Amino acid sequence: MGAGRALRQGFTRSLVPLLLLGLTALLLVLALRTAPPLQVDVGDEGDLRFLSGFYTPETGFGESFRWSGPEAWFVLHGAPADPTVFLLQLSGERLLAQGAPEVALIQGTSEVARFAVQAGWRSYEILLPSGAVATPAGSALPLALETAVSTPGASDTARDFRPLGLPVSHVGVAALEGPHTPALIRSLWLTWLLALVAGSLALLDALLLPRRRASLWLRASLVIGFGGTILILWAARDPFGLAWVLPPTPWILGTGTLLLGVGLVFALAGDAERGDAQTPEGGAGKRPSPLVGEGLGVGGTSGFALVTGMALLAVAVGLLHTQTSLAGGLILALVALMLVTGGPYGLGKDGWAHGGPDLSQKYALLLLGLILVLAIGLRLFRLDEMPFGLWRDEARHGLFAQRIRDYPDYRPIYIANENLDASQLDLNAAPLSIHLPALGLYPFALALHLWGENLWSMRVMSGLGGALTVVPLYGFATWLSGRRSIGLVAAFLLAVSSWHITVSRLVFPTIFDPLLTLSGLWLLGLGLSGGGRTAHVYPPILSHTTGSPLARGTDARPGHHRFFWMAYCLLGGASIGLAMQTYHTGRLAPVAAAWLALVLLLREPQAWRGWLRGSLVASLGLLLTVTPLLLFALNQPEAFNDRVGEVFLLSDEARQGAAPLEMLDQAFRQHLLMFHVQGDLNGRHHAPGRPMFDYVTGIGLLLGSVVLLRSVRDWRTLIVAGLFLLGLAPSALAVDAPHGMRSLNAAAYGVIIAALGWSALGWSLRQRGVQLARGMRRSIVAMLASLVIVLNATVYFVVMPPQREVFLVFYPVQSQMGAYIRAVANENGGELPRQIYVAEGLKNDQIFMFLTSGLHIETFRGASLSAPPEPGALFLFGGYFADEEAAVLAPILGTDAAPTGSGPAFPDGQGVTFYMYEVGVSP
Repeated sequence: MGAGRALRQGFTRSLVPLLLLGLTALLLVLALRTAPPLQVDVGDEGDLRFLSGFYTPETGFGESFRWSGPEAWFVLHGAPADPTVFLLQLSGERLLAQGAPEVALIQGTSEVARFAVQAGWRSYEILLPSGAVATPAGSALPLALETAVSTPGASDTARDFRPLGLPVSHVGVAALEGPHTPALIRSLWLTWLLALVAGSLALLDALLLPRRRASLWLRASLVIGFGGTILILWAARDPFGLAWVLPPTPWILGTGTLLLGVGLVFALAGDAERGDAQTPEGGAGKRPSPLVGEGLGVGGTSGFALVTGMALLAVAVGLLHTQTSLAGGLILALVALMLVTGGPYGLGKDGWAHGGPDLSQKYALLLLGLILVLAIGLRLFRLDEMPFGLWRDEARHGLFAQRIRDYPDYRPIYIANENLDASQLDLNAAPLSIHLPALGLYPFALALHLWGENLWSMRVMSGLGGALTVVPLYGFATWLSGRRSIGLVAAFLLAVSSWHITVSRLVFPTIFDPLLTLSGLWLLGLGLSGGGRTAHVYPPILSHTTGSPLARGTDARPGHHRFFWMAYCLLGGASIGLAMQTYHTGRLAPVAAAWLALVLLLREPQAWRGWLRGSLVASLGLLLTVTPLLLFALNQPEAFNDRVGEVFLLSDEARQGAAPLEMLDQAFRQHLLMFHVQGDLNGRHHAPGRPMFDYVTGIGLLLGSVVLLRSVRDWRTLIVAGLFLLGLAPSALAVDAPHGMRSLNAAAYGVIIAALGWSALGWSLRQRGVQLARGMRRSIVAMLASLVIVLNATVYFVVMPPQREVFLVFYPVQSQMGAYIRAVANENGGELPRQIYVAEGLKNDQIFMFLTSGLHIETFRGASLSAPPEPGALFLFGGYFADEEAAVLAPILGTDAAPTGSGPAFPDGQGVTFYMYEVGVSP
């Protein structure tokens, strides 16, 4: 009787939060339904939430207004998806004066309305069809304003060269009478958000206050009641402002709900296991959790469940990688992961602590050497052919590297437009738009000193920088996990990663950031944990002996005293400071180091004195290397932050009227899918649209994510998960996401997670009774390693080269022409043996300028030449328009002139990059 009463009370109490959520949804519907129509006073504060492409506010004729530009549109947050009346107040004087009085409203590529304006300020009401201003889910759609534009030009009082459309003073939208669907949908979005917040806080409450769970329903109800009241009042007072602040975010809400459900399952499973441990075997009080059972569910203990789950996971990742079915792949992956995580030996249970016998240090170093050789080979193989040219920014980096090489007094700290001296750099009319720390360009200057200006010379340095990253990655992953095998797998996956190979073969200092950041984190981990000798053996680095090295101030091993961990900390801080000076992503290096140090302190707070000493030494190393950059940032903050501000995702220019949370939800979706479905679309950074991780690494990443979720409070989980998110942040908070170069740091932490996942799978298989002979295990490992190599090498060396989206972005005509002329000069002692003519515009191209620096090249513009041609003079025509240019120069080359040679063919086989015509040579 008592047990049944308690059960009924628990059920009744759990209904209270649900009833509050239902009541909140109902009151939100009423508040939104009775809200006044949207009215935006253009020119007033806050109007840019609903506008984009309009100029600064002006006043006149008793109105505040903004002029529309050639790309003006409205984003009406909170507007319904049903047919609406669009309200617009404007002046049509300017359009009438141009004889083009018509105004069109465009949604996407479809015209939804067109009307003619009249003289003077007038109000217009235009009926718009359903879906013109919002999606059925409630997301605002941009509605473009298309008009004729003209430029006022110069006058006696002002110089105004803006392309102006018409002035707009008010805009609004009113819903037609109809069903309550829009208000209902918006209320459901908001209620879902409230439920997710309340559920997350309740789960955290249950974990932190396990003895007060009986009153958990009351605290959850208070959160729902308080949050619901705010939403209802907000909806009644400013529903459109609420729609801008809290738009529909399906990917954030869906993923958050999934993680909340997983957290609840694992929490209940943990309760059941603790209850079993406290109850005598076979005792009457032993009650398994209703979510933890036998068979193929969450609590399944058979090896069959694990094998079946892995088979389903393999199919799911295949569906995602081939983009056959996104929904099917995600659902199947979730089912598979539920299968493999079941039981006392399920995947991820104590994933950091288990793994079986580890490799010896000698054997591990031998394998690491082979991995390093493989990494170098993949990054230097056919480096003179791939990529098929130089990217514009690569040439700019080369021009500055030339300056560093040639002028001993030119040693920049940070390069920005504000501190350029074009006359000294011999850039003439070709200004360089570049903002980045200069330290990463010094290796390229060394390459130019050693090998001169070639397509491949500077790429040797970036390739070596990318290959060497596997060494600190191995060290950091081994220190973090306490297992050399995990460090080796992570190093191998990064060494062969097509993503990392692609970026390693670019003349871009980004590649040095992971190398230095990982080195700094590895050294800091060793230093802050009291030294490095035990770091390769014991997983719990800080407390593997009776007393912490930090607490004692020295290592227990003879001869390994405080000097060593101080040196680790000093060098670690210095590496972090150097990482900050490679690329903009390096600004997060000290944040990553601070996160590592904070987690280590939380791991063993009683060792705070030694931790503080180590942190101070690391800070000293950081200041020694970063001070020059810091001084520049303080003296020229605008130049220092200009590029970062240009690409910031939530800036007005980037949002173009979209709600900030909507932009973040889109970025979240892109980065959630980038490793398994669709990655960077830019052919410079990776194969366009392909997943950033290969099939095998992608499976490992999902398995490793389960390990992290099941050990969310483990200090190692906190470190690697935090670093992974920090690695993604520069891409997630910038435009053009996902960006393979801005998120490159995440690749290193992602392969650590993948290595952890595969290691945990092996442990789980052994514990479930799936025993394999040593020879078979080695065969499986070799097969998977070979598959990873083949998959990644195929992407870069087979799939990418013939794609026009890849080779055309490297300016193949300018690059191959410049490379040919440089090769001719190199064969003749650095001088051209005869006149070589190119189009006048080509000579000022930055790529061509870099490759032909110091060489005298003649030009032609139509039939006009920079100098009279001598017999044997060579004319180079781009492969696209060679016939037209040869016809124009027929009086010089001859009416029946034919090419005497050609440059390399385009990688897709469709034509050649350039043709050569020689004066005085006829077919």
